[in-house]
Amino acid sequence: MRELQSSLRHVMSAIENLRDDLKALSDTIWANIDHNDPVSLQQGFKFKQAFNDRWIPLDEAAEALWRLLQEQRAEEEVEAEPVKPKSEARSKTKAGKERLPEVKVAGAQEAGEGEPQVPEEPMAEAEPEVESDFKGKTPFGLILGGRTFTSPSDWGLFYQVFLQELCKQNPEAFDRLPERKAWRDARGKPLFGRAGEVLRRPLEVTDRLFAEADLPLNLMLQSMRKLARELQVPPDSLKILLKENRRGTVETKPLAA
Repeated sequence: MRELQSSLRHVMSAIENLRDDLKALSDTIWANIDHNDPVSLQQGFKFKQAFNDRWIPLDEAAEALWRLLQEQRAEEEVEAEPVKPKSEARSKTKAGKERLPEVKVAGAQEAGEGEPQVPEEPMAEAEPEVESDFKGKTPFGLILGGRTFTSPSDWGLFYQVFLQELCKQNPEAFDRLPERKAWRDARGKPLFGRAGEVLRRPLEVTDRLFAEADLPLNLMLQSMRKLARELQVPPDSLKILLKENRRGTVETKPLAA
């Protein structure tokens, strides 16, 4: 049961990444056409049209497959074993089982002597369904503290730009992320590492810090929001620039939920 759930999550994430990569490639193809040269324009348009003829049906099929896997995953979750009683969960907590070493959160208030510290919890597993405000849209930049930063039209590369800009403001906090339990997913996989080899799809934040990009969009958004809260970024000073895939309309949306 768990192996099937893990495989479903992995393939659903791969489908999301493939769709994002193909959308980014479509934008790149169009941007690299020399629109002032008639020959280049004709050749570029011919290639773009051929690409669209194959890409759009593939994108629609990928979305249909993603929804099929989502339905199967929901059925598997219903058939899963019930959650253990809270009393039993509490007894395990008191016994200290399955606990990683506690790490203090940067900027958190120190606990008084003799007061137990609340251990950090890993990231909750994000629902597979993409939030309605972000469905069918791709990012092309962000606004942070009144400054605008552009990015490729791909959620993974946008995530990289987001992390790099926040890291510049607080490098010490970012440097501690690989060791913190709070920055692991629900299966215990790290979301940050000091070497790209420890991650499935590493994104370089700095030359000694990498982030996991093989994430469902909702978990990626959850990570961005959590970082913004930890670094005490005012909600109204952080916005995402979004483009609607089908109609091409643009909007500015606050990251805060």
